Amino acid sequence: VERGGRGKDIARQTINSTQPHIYSCQVLRAMNLREVLTRIVPRCYVLRMYIAITYN
Repeated sequence: VERGGRGKDIARQTINSTQPHIYSCQVLRAMNLREVLTRIVPRCYVLRMYIAITYN
């Protein structure tokens, strides 16, 4: 009996697609403040908006 095969695949894809973004946000946040403000913040914000729109 296959237990949650499809759901598991979707979960794995979701983790794989979001993980790099989260990681890059953390790494960039550790860099200097100007780079954080100009690069990461907008990117994370856009990503959050995208996730909110996609999953709501």
